[in-house]
Amino acid sequence: MYTDHTKEIAQCAIAIKKEQTKLIKKAKTKGIWENFRQKEMRKLNDEYFSYGYGTEPIRDMLSAFNDWAMNYTGDK
Repeated sequence: MYTDHTKEIAQCAIAIKKEQTKLIKKAKTKGIWENFRQKEMRKLNDEYFSYGYGTEPIRDMLSAFNDWAMNYTGDK
C-alpha cells in the first residue's frame, strides 16, 4: 500500500534549510574542517531516511544537501 509522505517531505526540506543555514554560520565563525557536515548529515539521515517506498524525494534532497555540504567552500 502506498503512503503519502508529503508532510515528511516538507518537514525534511525545512530541516535541511535550517541545517544549511547553521553550517554556513559555522563555516564563517570556525572555518571548514575534514568532518564538516557529518554530524548534521547523520542527524538528518536518522530522522528522514528510513521512510521507505515513496520517499525518493527525501533521499534526493538528502543527497543534494550532502553534495552541497561536501563541496561548500565558504562562498555562497
